[in-house]
Amino acid sequence: MTEIEIAAHKALGQAVLETALDDLKMARAKRNQKALTEVIKWFNSDSHKFIFSFAPLCEWLGLAPSAVRRTLNLKGKV
Repeated sequence: MTEIEIAAHKALGQAVLETALDDLKMARAKRNQKALTEVIKWFNSDSHKFIFSFAPLCEWLGLAPSAVRRTLNLKGKV
């Protein structure tokens, strides 16, 4: 993979993570429990089944999933 391809894939990964963060913020603001449950499930997943699952996405971006969860105050939530 070329440097340009790697940069493009990382930009896509960052966009996926930013969208999830926006979804979390919106669900919290609107107190939409169904949407909140779904986005928290995604953040709490350790599955590596899909490349854009939370854990592999964090790893690809050089982030520690547990640190992101702590920052978002997701520990122990749905």
